[in-house]
Amino acid sequence: MLFLEDALEEYEYHCLARSFTDKTMKNKRQGYKQLHELLTVRRGIERLDSITTHDMKAYIRTKHNDNLQASSIISMAKQVSALFNWCVAEEYLGESSMKGVALPNKAVKNVNMLVIGKGRRERIVYISPALRQMLIKYERIKRSYFKDKLVKSDSLIFF
Repeated sequence: MLFLEDALEEYEYHCLARSFTDKTMKNKRQGYKQLHELLTVRRGIERLDSITTHDMKAYIRTKHNDNLQASSIISMAKQVSALFNWCVAEEYLGESSMKGVALPNKAVKNVNMLVIGKGRRERIVYISPALRQMLIKYERIKRSYFKDKLVKSDSLIFF
């Protein structure tokens, strides 16, 4: 029987032995402190083998209710997954408690673009991430080219 607190302490030394940076360790400590608080204080769980997938879903839900961005929640979930995967590798657990926990989707901004087509018709077209990258590069080059020139419009010009 291993307590969560003992596993967290041992995992911290494991990470230190792997030469994680001070910043990484600070982030891990903060994340694991929040996990420890949720599981022990709020849910009354002290033993590592008592943590279930349901508990980890509650952890993710708590982060979501705190209005964190999806990317932050995913980052925290990866830290917790790393802990549980280490516990599985050390044979403290049979399987990770994060197994089967759904994570939020990252929202991709600016996925559509308004295009004026034949007959002045407006159409909304999808922008793939690869196209978005090219448009960003195009905008950067266009800004540097027209930096000192008089331009009447700031919109994308393709022809």
